[in-house]
Amino acid sequence: MASTSTLWYLKDLPLYRDVKPYVLNIPLARIPNGQRTNQECYPESSVKLNDIRLSTRTFNLDDMASRSLLKFRYFSTVRRRHSSFPAEPRGSELAETDQPVQGAHCDYTPLEAFKSLEKVVGKEKAAKVWTQRRVQIIQAWRPLRGPVIDWPLAVCDVNSVDGKTELIATDNVWSYAVFETYNVLFSSKHAWYYIANQNENETSLFKGFDNAEMFQLFVPMRLFS
Repeated sequence: MASTSTLWYLKDLPLYRDVKPYVLNIPLARIPNGQRTNQECYPESSVKLNDIRLSTRTFNLDDMASRSLLKFRYFSTVRRRHSSFPAEPRGSELAETDQPVQGAHCDYTPLEAFKSLEKVVGKEKAAKVWTQRRVQIIQAWRPLRGPVIDWPLAVCDVNSVDGKTELIATDNVWSYAVFETYNVLFSSKHAWYYIANQNENETSLFKGFDNAEMFQLFVPMRLFS
């Protein structure tokens, strides 16, 4: 069984062929008269969303044997949603605390994945590990309370995404660092999946990066209403 919803995608503007998209995650008071973002997104309506529970497909991650370098960390920080969300989403004046990400995106570009690897193994070892071993970033998503009915997570089948033409590198600027992620351009071929009524005892695992498939294995994701 499938449902439909509206998903937000980056507009395919000529601007992004020359200028990198960015968003400043900094309070507006610190950047007077500045442009907080040059991202232009739009709502794509009637996008098909497939319930994984009812799918006849078998979903799995690639082989994660000894050739893979795996590092799992649990981050205790919880992103708290502003009471005005989604009327005042990320980037708005009221969003002093970063809000849930509504747009289709990937958390890791090759550059950002390499920076994450440096944090795990150190700068001296990172280049050697990157070129001689398989590096994967596996992301885990678990609700704090369930069942999740409001804004569940949707992930896109990587086989339905053209990583060379549909992923646009974007700078997310914070006061302490700059993180590079991918925005996603729309394609009618994208196959989206979600877990209906996901509970706190159910954890979703999906691949955020794999250097064995540099331009393919990035799983776009987003929240939908």
